[in-house]
Amino acid sequence: AEGGDITGEAFGPHDPDAGCACRKPALGMWDELRGRHGLTPETCLIIGDKAGDLEFGYAAGFALSALVLTGEGPKTATRLGVEPPPADVSCLETVDKTGRPLLLARDLAAVAQWLLPRLAAPLPPFS
Repeated sequence: AEGGDITGEAFGPHDPDAGCACRKPALGMWDELRGRHGLTPETCLIIGDKAGDLEFGYAAGFALSALVLTGEGPKTATRLGVEPPPADVSCLETVDKTGRPLLLARDLAAVAQWLLPRLAAPLPPFS
């Protein structure tokens, strides 16, 4: 409805303990997608509910790593030392306990609402 296109997908089919390069936070999946679609990290983001998702985004140098507070998100937020946004806020630009930038969002829809107005320009890094 907003004009976006899904041009591909990727997933790591192996067991998390297999040590495969295609499993996040390893960058094998990123290397494949970057090559196939000509992606640059400065124009990419990761949205996830697990620390491995965020580590993947940080390691790849993505413009944004977003943690959603669904699924494993609340436990991940606690481990990262970040507090959920106030009840009247759906997204919060914050930093984790190591000082890395993080978008903390109630759910995927909140990330989309935060992101869509910003798509007219490259994602600015937040400090």
